[in-house]
Amino acid sequence: MTPTITHGITADSGAVWAIGIAGRQPSWGALSVKPIPRGMIRRTSRHDYDMATSGARSGRLGGLGQWWGVVAAALLIAAWINRAAGPVVVATLSGLVLIWCFFQAPVTCGASVRGREDGCRNNATGLLMGCHIRQHRWQKLKMLILRRQVREFCAGLFSDGKAALVTLAAIGSLLSGLVAFIPGMALG
Repeated sequence: MTPTITHGITADSGAVWAIGIAGRQPSWGALSVKPIPRGMIRRTSRHDYDMATSGARSGRLGGLGQWWGVVAAALLIAAWINRAAGPVVVATLSGLVLIWCFFQAPVTCGASVRGREDGCRNNATGLLMGCHIRQHRWQKLKMLILRRQVREFCAGLFSDGKAALVTLAAIGSLLSGLVAFIPGMALG
């Protein structure tokens, strides 16, 4: 019988071992253990292993925790309609929605990538943050500081539907927070 790979074990030293016999599950009586050359192993990302238990789906809310800004936006709209809430409540809710839009709203990354005109298509958190790639996070924040790249950053705010909606929510909440303290427009 020919030995085949039925289980791969990676040790701390980086050695990978194959255990098993063709056509059978490995048992203690008939095991063949031998090292596998590095070129024969397909490298996998961490997403191949823990896709079902990623951070977005864990916790009590089951993935809804990233949408708390939508609830804050709904409360902000209700505060404007009800007029029972004072300007401090409106300004606080506006600030919360603005923070959510900048740092936690689910949008696409959009950082410039070689070979792609539309940029990185990975999921990002917030308009100011990039995706899981560290260089993309710094690139998006650096775009606000460098004068030549501010135009490119502003164009990326309306690159797709999700980004446009989050951008409009951020602008609306900023204006809402400012208008709440104007004496003629004040609530209550």
